[in-house]
Order: sequence, then structure tokens, then C-alpha cells
Amino acid sequence: AESSELMRFAREELEKHLELVAGVRPGETGSFVISLGVPPPGESVCRDFESVASFEKGRLGLWGDDTQGRHGTLFAVYGFLRFIGVDWVYPGDAGIVFPRLETVHLKEGWRSSYRPPLVQTEVRNYFGPPKIMKGNASAPPQLRLSEEDARGWCEANRVFFLRHRIESREKIKYGHAFVGWDKRFRNTHPEYLAQPDPKSPKRGNADPNGWGKLCVSNPGVVDQIISDWKDAGCPKYL
Repeated sequence: AESSELMRFAREELEKHLELVAGVRPGETGSFVISLGVPPPGESVCRDFESVASFEKGRLGLWGDDTQGRHGTLFAVYGFLRFIGVDWVYPGDAGIVFPRLETVHLKEGWRSSYRPPLVQTEVRNYFGPPKIMKGNASAPPQLRLSEEDARGWCEANRVFFLRHRIESREKIKYGHAFVGWDKRFRNTHPEYLAQPDPKSPKRGNADPNGWGKLCVSNPGVVDQIISDWKDAGCPKYL
């Protein structure tokens, strides 16, 4: 079901953008066939997040690695659209920049491939969870988004990142580090903690969130980090 939904979205994106560029919907006119999601004859199935766009014998092929929710075919669509001059400068369809073309010239044998270059790539979406945005106390009431608007912005950002082919080949867990170290070690290993006031021997941080400020010059801090990593089963990423 997920794969068919991604394919449906890839087709919708291709049709939407080609209609903007050409002024007519695909299929109403044109001289070449578009093959979406299936490798043309003689081509192999894409693997490892790769996407390919190619033009052979009057057929435009757009396909890619769509396994496990990956976006290979969709990224092949965006690669082709970028080739003909489409760009995306802002989330939402109002941010689509495109040329008006009566014809698209593709040379026989044209080929373009793409694979996300980094193991993990992300652009932070600062709209936050919709329910939080609705009552965001850090923003004036006039600037607060309704839950519906927040959901709309989150979706627009999600599609914007896809259009720029932002995808991680691997999910590396991340977040605030050393949360809880102040409470955990204040009494047993205060030497792990920073000394906020050089005139006072008191160590630790009074931050209500419990974010630790560490004495990073103390070798014992590194030893404890490695010990915690071992206790967690020596995961691939620390």
C-alpha cells in the first residue's frame, strides 16, 4: 500500500509540473512515452537508494529504489524536472519556479542518476507539532498558527524537502546530550560536572530541564561515556 501511494504521488507530481511547464496535461500532446516506476527494457532494477532518468528510443524512463518506503522513482521525477528547468524556492506550490516550454528536447541516450550523497540529511522544520503550535506561548497570539494551518505547513515542508531529494540512507539517533547527568552524578561524581562559578567549589547546573554542563577536561567523563555505550550494547553510533 505504501509503495502504491508513493507511485501515485510521483505520478501526480510529474503531471502537475509538466502541466505548469507545457500548459497542457501530459497525454494531451507529445511525441514520447513516459515509463514511470519500471526500468525500461535492458535496464536493471535500482538498489541502495538510487534513482535514474533516461531517454532511449523515444521512451523517457523514470525509476528508482522504492523498497521500504524509499523515494527512488519520485526522485527520478524530480531529477528530470530539474533538468528541464524546474526549481523549488519555497514550501508549497506557490514556490515552484518553472520555464514555459512548447517542446522538450532530449538527446538519445540521455541519462541522469542520483543517490543521496550523505548517510543522514535533514533540514529542521521549526513549525513543530501542530498541537504545540496552536498554543505556542513564545509567539504573540496574532502570530500563532491554528492546528489546521500548522498541519498544512508541516505537509508543505515535507514535500519541499522531497522535491529537493533530501533523504537519509540511515537513521542516526540524535538529540540533546547528557540530559540527566547533573541529577545522576551530582552526589556520586561531582567532578564530572562543570563549575559554573570559579569562585565557588559548587559543581552542577541548576537548569530545570536537567541538561548537564560537563567538565570536559576530566578524563573520567570520557570513561563514563564509553562505559554507558558498552552498557547499551555497543551500538553502531555513539
